[in-house]
Amino acid sequence: YYSNCQQKQGSMLKDIIGPAAAEVLMNDLEEAIENAKILGVKELRPWQEFFAVFKPPNWTPKDIEQRMTANMLFYRSNYLMIIAGIFALRIIFAPVLFLCIVLCTAVSVYLIAVHKAPIVIGTYRVDARSKSIACGIFSFIFLTLCGALEHLLWGLIICIIICGLHMLFKPRSASSNANK
Repeated sequence: YYSNCQQKQGSMLKDIIGPAAAEVLMNDLEEAIENAKILGVKELRPWQEFFAVFKPPNWTPKDIEQRMTANMLFYRSNYLMIIAGIFALRIIFAPVLFLCIVLCTAVSVYLIAVHKAPIVIGTYRVDARSKSIACGIFSFIFLTLCGALEHLLWGLIICIIICGLHMLFKPRSASSNANK
């Protein structure tokens, strides 16, 4: 089933951006997925364990750093799921945010991943680095004008507070590799 869906997506992508660009984009995506697996993003910990016990730390910088580092490494997939959930809720309650993100992502993917060749405008040549900077500036201005940047920043602040408090008040798990 997964292979069949992947083939359908690949053929749709080829129709939209062309076979050569689709192949490069799919290879880049597979490489990103492999890198995520190497970093351990796939290891989701049980939620009962995630919410089990909370204790204040010893308020020494070393203890706080060790606790937060151990929890970040051990529960990174859970934090990623929380972040995804928070941003999904932000998008549900502000649908224009979704449209703005899709537009900025489409422009960036097209200019950086699909159209990799430099763009020549008169005598000026726009290389990959300049295209990345232009995409960032375009996205910042567009998201600001649409009011979507405020939604994204509030979502980011909420994520930092929730995950940060969990990392701070969750005692390190006895089974975590960072504890050993």
